[in-house]
Amino acid sequence: MNLKIPACSDWVEEEVIVVRHTVVSFGEVLWDLLPGKSVLGGAPFNFAFRINELGERGIPISRLGVDPLGQQAYDQIARLGMDTGYLQWDESHPTGTVKVTVDPAGNPDFFIVPHVAYDFIQTTSDLEELAARADCICYGTLVQRSERSCDTLTRLLEKGLLPLKFLDLNLRENCYSLKTIISSLETADVLKLNQQELVELVHLLEMPPRALAEDAGAILRQWQLQAVLITLGEAGLYAVSRDGLQAYDPGYRVAVVDTVGSGDACAAAFVHCLLQGRNLQDSCRFGNLLGALAATKAGGTAPIHAGEIERLAGDSRERIVSPDFANL
Repeated sequence: MNLKIPACSDWVEEEVIVVRHTVVSFGEVLWDLLPGKSVLGGAPFNFAFRINELGERGIPISRLGVDPLGQQAYDQIARLGMDTGYLQWDESHPTGTVKVTVDPAGNPDFFIVPHVAYDFIQTTSDLEELAARADCICYGTLVQRSERSCDTLTRLLEKGLLPLKFLDLNLRENCYSLKTIISSLETADVLKLNQQELVELVHLLEMPPRALAEDAGAILRQWQLQAVLITLGEAGLYAVSRDGLQAYDPGYRVAVVDTVGSGDACAAAFVHCLLQGRNLQDSCRFGNLLGALAATKAGGTAPIHAGEIERLAGDSRERIVSPDFANL
């Protein structure tokens, strides 16, 4: 499916030529074991799925176990019409799984099984060639918990000198270190994180805590980033760019099923807009819109249809405004 950015009443209508970009997503492909069913996911895979759904060429780089879950994952990725050519097979480690529980508000809690196949992604000449020609490389911290996958990611980022480097921090308990956070920030162009992760990052970097926008701006300047993107849950999405521009889009009132994959959909829509040459405000708005719609679905890879985007974009109901950004 090729979804387009919807026209909103306060957007400028314009002819947009959509160019298909190669977007590489490095990291975990795994099974989210949700209450009552299993759903294929992992933040990098969810991101690749969504950006592929938006018309870009989203390519997951990961590693699967030679086991039934690995074969099911591979088959499902193929059925989704995604590129499977950069998925590796591991005979010694199982396919990744996460046990997910969801509270009454739709917020997920995760137990991420360690020592699984995606912890051992190998460097190959094919991966290096892909990184060298990619338009964007997306990565996070979870896959860097193991030395092997961390080393492979480092080599690919060195090969990809020109692509947009998008860091989705994803601070999962016991799955990150200050060392991997710093090395990731040093290579990133755009940083995406949620409000809780921002608080944790400020603490880890021993920065003085300030207002949310001031913290985001300080991190942007310290690490010479192009932009920082902060998801605010039901209160929407905030972004700040290197040139000092700020963008805020208030939250949508939607019926939340669960928020698994909502941030990944938001990230995919934001990157899609950046690659298509949209401005910060449009990118922020579309990211917020797709993230809200993803929260109305179970798991991270349920399809979102163009009609759903158009309907929510045109919804005139009162939005949920963060008090931190009421004046933006």
